[in-house]
Amino acid sequence: MQRSSFHLALWGLLLPLVSAHGQQEQIEEKTTVLCDVADPENQCPGVDCFCAPDTIEITFDGASDSIFEYDSFVDGIGINATVVMDTKSEEIQGWSYGVLHDPGLIRVTRADIADTDAEATLDRGFNATTMENVQLCDSARPCANRTDGGGWISAVVLSLTKPVSLPLGRRSIARADYELLEDVGEAGTLLEFTDRLALRGAPPTGIGLTVNGRLRVWATAVEGWVKKKGEAIRVLCDVSDPQNQCPGTACLCTDDALEITFDGASDSIFEYGSFVDGIGIDATVVMDAKSEEIQGWSYGVRHDAGLVRVTRADIVGTDAEAVFDQGFEATSMKDIQLCDSVPACANRTDGAGWISAVVLNLRKPISLPLGRRSIARADYELIEDVGEAGTLLEFTDRLALRGAPHTGIALTVDGRTRYPTIGIDGLIRKSACPGLSDFRRGDVGASKAGQSLPADGEVNIGDALLILRQLFLDGELEFDCEKAADVNDSSEITISDAVALLGYLFLGYEEPAPPFGVPGPDPTPDALSCCRG
Repeated sequence: MQRSSFHLALWGLLLPLVSAHGQQEQIEEKTTVLCDVADPENQCPGVDCFCAPDTIEITFDGASDSIFEYDSFVDGIGINATVVMDTKSEEIQGWSYGVLHDPGLIRVTRADIADTDAEATLDRGFNATTMENVQLCDSARPCANRTDGGGWISAVVLSLTKPVSLPLGRRSIARADYELLEDVGEAGTLLEFTDRLALRGAPPTGIGLTVNGRLRVWATAVEGWVKKKGEAIRVLCDVSDPQNQCPGTACLCTDDALEITFDGASDSIFEYGSFVDGIGIDATVVMDAKSEEIQGWSYGVRHDAGLVRVTRADIVGTDAEAVFDQGFEATSMKDIQLCDSVPACANRTDGAGWISAVVLNLRKPISLPLGRRSIARADYELIEDVGEAGTLLEFTDRLALRGAPHTGIALTVDGRTRYPTIGIDGLIRKSACPGLSDFRRGDVGASKAGQSLPADGEVNIGDALLILRQLFLDGELEFDCEKAADVNDSSEITISDAVALLGYLFLGYEEPAPPFGVPGPDPTPDALSCCRG
């Protein structure tokens, strides 16, 4: 009887880890509810509902992409935005809204309806789309306190003499051009719809539609998100899915996150300068463990076999290995197959990737300690230049060992199957500054927000001190040219570079590796970048 109970308990631990299926969706748009159909005041549903099924969106491709991403910041990056209305209501005859931005980060240079579907439909109507004399109200009504605000407003009636409607479908209704003034980082900044902007001396411009002569409000708005390219973050478990019964004790989603990092801690982006065949990439899977009693987990990691080759996958040297005690561990890159769908996994092809399924102990409850914990390591080689767009090492539930069920993305928490809410994939890409610039080794420059310490054309003690400062005192500093700081040409920047430079300057050591004295290209290509020599 005891043996049967143990087998059942063991099966309860292992089964979720080989068959679990979590949702995988790319985190994308910044969506705002403008009109809540559940609000009794809106009388929805019904003929008197204030909420319209239409959507208003800020896009950067004129169609549907509401995220603008840049690689490296330079002052004045141009951003072209188009306001698109996904028109589902017949007889939309007019509309109004404001678009707000942070003037410390972005400058608007144009706002109008030129070359839009709205302009094509306008027939002796009214159009007030402008960025001139716009003020920001502290509240929409009343607009008592005003400051000169960053944004623009648009108020359009398609015709003042006859009924003219915007055609159904996705229709452009305005365009705006911006310039980026500051680096907004991966968190980014929003171009957001608002009812708090007003022309000087006029009331605030509301967010609304005129549908068949009646005032209505878009149910949903999609803001424009301007951001620096960063981690590939995905939703693995959607708390809004009714099947997950969240929030509550029966919620299937946990607050834990799975991350692929390249520094063993938190950096999920690996960048290289010049491509050379076989660049080594060391990846560590980190679990940000927030749930107590995580006793096991499983997942697959997939890559593009035409671009990257995996050479190792195990839990050696990880926090998982340190906690592991007479448990079950199957972390392997051998005999991996890719399923066309899950959970059936009927059609399989040889797939590029590896899987990991771990139960920390099969006899007694052992849990992964809380905090950021390493749970696997994998080594890769880059076999093709992936460019600035890059390639992903991505968590997946579509990998399986030959002849076995697919490996789900799941956790065992206190004996129950759960799913991490967030997965952060590893992004491998070529640096926006690919390391081809001529440079002078040892002539070091660095910068960070609000401070620039450029290379000055000379090699002296200041360069050695700048290397030490970046390594040990100020991690926010970024070398303008990493290659220049690699004094001994070891393809990495360490304290040895500062020692080598000080030794050359004061102790008679040999001079830094070429190019030295006269700027030139790197004779030994490596993954270090060089934006500015």
